[in-house]
Amino acid sequence: MASETFDVNMLNPFIKCTKDVFEKMARIQVQREGLKLKSDYLMDGRYSGIIGLAGAGSGSAIISLPDSLARTTVANMLYMEPEELSDDDIEDGVGELINMVAGAAKSSFSDTPFSFDISLPMVLKGVPGKYEVAHKAGVPCFEIKFSCFELGETFILEISIKSNN
Repeated sequence: MASETFDVNMLNPFIKCTKDVFEKMARIQVQREGLKLKSDYLMDGRYSGIIGLAGAGSGSAIISLPDSLARTTVANMLYMEPEELSDDDIEDGVGELINMVAGAAKSSFSDTPFSFDISLPMVLKGVPGKYEVAHKAGVPCFEIKFSCFELGETFILEISIKSNN
C-alpha cells in the first residue's frame, strides 16, 4: 500500500493502551497475538470503532470486534449483563473503546513528528468480512490481532499513521 519505511515501534503505544483499556475498563485480559501489514480494507468484526488522527501525524485507528466480544466488553464497562444491552449501547461502547485507546496513545506522541489530535469516534456495524473501511492513500495500515483467552475471542486493532512533517 505504501512504499516508505515505517518504524513499527510507533505501534507500541497503541498496543499498550489497548491492553490497558480492556484490562482496566472492561476487566478483560488481552494479549497481542500478531502484527501484519494490511493489504485490503475488509473488516473482521461485527462492530468497528473508527477514530481519525490529524495534526503533525495523521491517519486512523480502528478497533474491530465480533458481536459477542463487543457485547461482553461493553457490558463489563457498564457493569451490566450482556443481554441487557441494546444495539445502541454496544455501538456507543465500541465508540468509547476506540476513543479511550486513541486518547491514551495520543499522549505518547506529543512532542514527536507524529503528534496528533483525535476526531470524534464513529462506529460501523456490518457482516464480518463483508464491509470495508478505506485508509488514507499512501499511509501503511497495520493489523494487530489481540486474543482474550478467558473468553476464547479475538479482535483486531488497525493503525494507520504517518508524519506530515
